[in-house]
Amino acid sequence: MSDLETCLREGFNGPTLTDRLTVGIPMVVFTAIGLHLNIVLWRIITIQKGMIDLYFLRHVICLTAANVGTF
Repeated sequence: MSDLETCLREGFNGPTLTDRLTVGIPMVVFTAIGLHLNIVLWRIITIQKGMIDLYFLRHVICLTAANVGTF
C-alpha cells in the first residue's frame, strides 16, 4: 500500500449500525413515496388517456412557443 492509502485507512472502522439506519430509513421512506407517486401517475395516464391526448399537443406547442420567445 502507498503512504496515502495507509494514512486514509488508519482511523476508518466502517459504517456503524447507527450510520446505516440514519441513511437506510429515509431511503426506504423516499423509495416508498416515489413508488406510490409513480403508481398514481401511471393510473392517471392510463385512465385519462383521451384527455391527455387531447390537450397535450396544444400544451407542448404553447411551451415551445414560450421558450422560443425568450431567446
